[in-house]
Amino acid sequence: SNSEIGARAVRIEAVVYRLVCMNGLMAASVTERQVLRHVGDRSRLTEAVRVAVGHAAVVTERLIGDFRRAREVPLSGLGLFLDDVQGMAPPTATTEDLAAILTSTDSTDHTLYDLANAITDVAQRYDGNRRYDLESFAGAALAMGLARAGQPMAATA
Repeated sequence: SNSEIGARAVRIEAVVYRLVCMNGLMAASVTERQVLRHVGDRSRLTEAVRVAVGHAAVVTERLIGDFRRAREVPLSGLGLFLDDVQGMAPPTATTEDLAAILTSTDSTDHTLYDLANAITDVAQRYDGNRRYDLESFAGAALAMGLARAGQPMAATA
């Protein structure tokens, strides 16, 4: 953002968007934020943009890697992980929501990625805060599962 008369600082935010569900909902993650005073030095602005875009590219690659790794982590290898997942469910998640999630992932060949998809699938049934809570829950479950598998999320590093 900028001010046409120079009264505000220039803000540069590099943002990574990812598709959250099949209806086109996108989630944004700010990966780099810089604020520069208006002093007329174009080289500072050029360098800030270069750094922000470069950082966003690195975070995007890490995020893609996290999802790829989640596809290789079997739920059956995570022990009592599903019990922990139920324990961290948002208060807006109903018993029916949790049952639908667990039913979707009760096969021994399901992966951590499948669990995140099952949670976001249930989230699509709702609007507003309830949906947001469930989608955030999917991200938290993914992060916790990767950590349990000894592969913490790289996108947040």
